[in-house]
Amino acid sequence: MTLDEDDYDESSIPKTGNSNKIPKISDISILNQKIAKNVTELRKETWCSMHNRRCLKDREPHVEISNMMFSTWAMEMVI
Repeated sequence: MTLDEDDYDESSIPKTGNSNKIPKISDISILNQKIAKNVTELRKETWCSMHNRRCLKDREPHVEISNMMFSTWAMEMVI
């Protein structure tokens, strides 16, 4: 089965592009900007040089902080 040029419409073919591009700040909602700012601040404050990672340092043994934990923590700070 072959396709002739008349069998399809070029506008129906999805355009492929780089969907991994960095969004402009104006395209990011205010809420997401606040969450991102909180994540950045939390990452700076929780760096553990002893383990070379981000940890909750007020506990022994230190507990490693995952990206999901940062996101949840930062979202709770905004809401």
